[in-house]
Amino acid sequence: MLVFARGSTACQSLEVPLKPLNLHQKVHELSEDLILSTLTITAANLTISDLMEWVSNILPDVPSIVDQAKSSIKFIYKSSFLGSYLSLNISHTDAQGEIIIQSDNYSVLTIMKVSQVCES
Repeated sequence: MLVFARGSTACQSLEVPLKPLNLHQKVHELSEDLILSTLTITAANLTISDLMEWVSNILPDVPSIVDQAKSSIKFIYKSSFLGSYLSLNISHTDAQGEIIIQSDNYSVLTIMKVSQVCES
């Protein structure tokens, strides 16, 4: 995208990364009365860092550096547009990585599943 100032011939180029679930914001709590659907993705030889990199391509505010000593990480997001929730539980045991995705919105689960298939 190019931005021009009025009456000027100079411009500035801006690059804005858009992610599939860009309208989601991190929250600290998940409402207990929600009914969540679950999608589980398991793959051999995936580390938490690999899974975090995949998630960072889909969601905003995912940390780029992760403590490798942790065996699991949990994130909770809320859509600022619809108010739906998304919970991610990322874990690594033995030689297997697993991500459990829960949401009260089927579209979010579909986006996560399609993004996983496209990355493979």
